[in-house]
Amino acid sequence: TAYEIYQCDWSSDVCSSDLGRRVSAALAPVQAVVIPTATRMLAVPSVLVAEVVRPTTHLQPGGGALVGILGWRGVRVPVVALELLAGGARPTPTPRARIVVFYPPAGSEGAYLGLWATGDPRSRTLTEELVGAGGPPPADGRFLTGSFTLDGETLGIPDLPAIRRAAGI
Repeated sequence: TAYEIYQCDWSSDVCSSDLGRRVSAALAPVQAVVIPTATRMLAVPSVLVAEVVRPTTHLQPGGGALVGILGWRGVRVPVVALELLAGGARPTPTPRARIVVFYPPAGSEGAYLGLWATGDPRSRTLTEELVGAGGPPPADGRFLTGSFTLDGETLGIPDLPAIRRAAGI
């Protein structure tokens, strides 16, 4: 099932690109964050998320694939949007927009990463009973490693290393 695929050692985001091979034998509930984006809903383990913040005046314009650079807790955080990485338009801040700040990959000197969300991310406990069939990423899922259904909706599992590379982070 997709739930089995979703299980792995989430101490680093490298796991997000290696889901199929990092299957856990013991199926325990997974605390996840469901993130709305302009193109689809995403799901990530909550241990990867440092904080969810509102876009503010602390967001400096970015170039290329970056929405901007967020001044967050004394750290400069590059912010990306999946639609911008895929060649779409730069997102416009709205009152509902959020930035999901991800921890750097474990054991690296890498940077924090911000992902543009179109609304408030939701915390969910994923269990085998809740998660439906999984599979490969959708055809237009260039920055996804897989997908699964939750409450009748298809959620993508982002490929954080690929997103970092595409954004030049």
